[in-house]
Amino acid sequence: MIVCNDNLVNIQYLFLFFILICSYTTYSQNYYKEGDKCFDEGDYTCAETKYKELYRSAASETDMQFGEIKIQKTKLCKENLKIANQEFASLNYTKAKEKYQAVLDSNPKDVFAKSQIEKCDIKINEAETTRLNKTNPTS
Repeated sequence: MIVCNDNLVNIQYLFLFFILICSYTTYSQNYYKEGDKCFDEGDYTCAETKYKELYRSAASETDMQFGEIKIQKTKLCKENLKIANQEFASLNYTKAKEKYQAVLDSNPKDVFAKSQIEKCDIKINEAETTRLNKTNPTS
């Protein structure tokens, strides 16, 4: 009888361990989905937070590596966006456009970066038109 009870206890421990692993994996998947949602919306601070949680709750080495890649990609977008916004504010539209494009290269769904590129194009064209008008004044 004691052997049967020991086996039953072992089975219970295995079952609890299995439930714990499944729950842990589900939490990781939630962080992944939430992080991707934030990333797709261009909310890189939110995405970075979720991906860091993914990294911390990773159930395997592969999950940790995947989380780290997502974190680095998000940081790159965040940094490029910061620089682009600074360049835009400084009226350096060509440089701003390059950085907004770098954001779009990593995240083609970033609506803000797309709209800022359009604004940069308008400002660059206006500056070119003004330059041409000054060089070739109409009589």
